[in-house]
Amino acid sequence: MDAPTSDKVLNAALDAGLNLIDTAECYDDSEVFVGNAVSGRRDEYFLVTKWGHKAAQLTQKKWTVPLVRESIEASLERLKTDHVDLLLMHSPADAALITDELIDAMNEVKQAGLTRYIGYSGDNDDALYAISTGAFDCLETSVSIFDQQVLTDILPAAIKANLGVIVKRPLANAIWRYGVPATGEINPYHQCYYDRFVAMDFTPADVGFDGTWAELAMRFSAYAPGVTICIPGTTNPAHVAENIDNFNRGPLDAAVIDKLREIWAGCDDGSWIGQP
Repeated sequence: MDAPTSDKVLNAALDAGLNLIDTAECYDDSEVFVGNAVSGRRDEYFLVTKWGHKAAQLTQKKWTVPLVRESIEASLERLKTDHVDLLLMHSPADAALITDELIDAMNEVKQAGLTRYIGYSGDNDDALYAISTGAFDCLETSVSIFDQQVLTDILPAAIKANLGVIVKRPLANAIWRYGVPATGEINPYHQCYYDRFVAMDFTPADVGFDGTWAELAMRFSAYAPGVTICIPGTTNPAHVAENIDNFNRGPLDAAVIDKLREIWAGCDDGSWIGQP
């Protein structure tokens, strides 16, 4: 997405009443785009960013205490603000990187006023471990039609820990757009979702739903028990209104959810947990 498009998307979202923006230091120029487009409207949104997941920082030796402060200060400069509302530790390679020292460093930047809250972004057993530390205010994790294991372990644990939960990838990269068989090359980042999509082998109509794939996915994710907020993301300004409309339609009928859960249970061999 280029700068003019990001400007349209972000301002359209704020104009429509949406009030959370989620970004990260590793999302290409995302923080720069946010800063340039809407830093002048800073009091209108809750700002989330993440540290630690740049390609050069994926080894344990790179997850250092000084990096926490360096990262947030660089993010704030790009975002053109003096603080974020939530700083997330961004999907460490494994739970061993969620150390007391790094958590202390995040709390130090919190005490310094550079962030109001701290949290963890990730999936699977690492997310469960992050919850168990009791150190975080918020969890960001994957919840979708093609990420259902989270409903039986991570979300219940987050509820018990009284954590806010931000849902990432609620639309599962809109994997249905590829079709079956796939028309065109599949983005390698999307491959695991595509494999699940093919294995589950259903359409919205098959589960008794008469809306679109996007609506089905949005309503399944956004209203899952324990979810606080849902971030579908888009590069198309027109999708902002569409996403809002889908959300406003409320939770799915219980029968539709039951059918989706049944299909998942019949296909998942225990390996369908999160996304690499």
